[in-house]
Amino acid sequence: TENLRKGFEVGISGGVSTIALYNSLFIIKTAIFSGENLQALLMEVDYHLEVMNRFHHTLLLPYLLGYRETISTLIDKGHSTGSQSNTAYPPGGDSTSGAVEAHRRKEVMFMNRTLQSFWCGYS
Repeated sequence: TENLRKGFEVGISGGVSTIALYNSLFIIKTAIFSGENLQALLMEVDYHLEVMNRFHHTLLLPYLLGYRETISTLIDKGHSTGSQSNTAYPPGGDSTSGAVEAHRRKEVMFMNRTLQSFWCGYS
């Protein structure tokens, strides 16, 4: 994940927020699968969400919120680490969301639900 973090930093410092935020998505995804500390990862997700909000970049928001929900569920089933938002997968309302985007969001949602079910032992 170090190279992805460098890509994020270069994107932010170079003013290319789209590249930086795509890197942030892959940072979180890779960190989950590589077994990084979940508490630290939760704080990192919140930081990346803050950066997304600062740049008004909402295309990747549902994906990052889904990973945040998964991390929160793995820590304590979301009791004290849950997101302030009630919806991890907000419906797409912008011009980029179509059938393909909806399908991708569903795939990420199902993958996150599978991870949660596997590690927490419920279906």
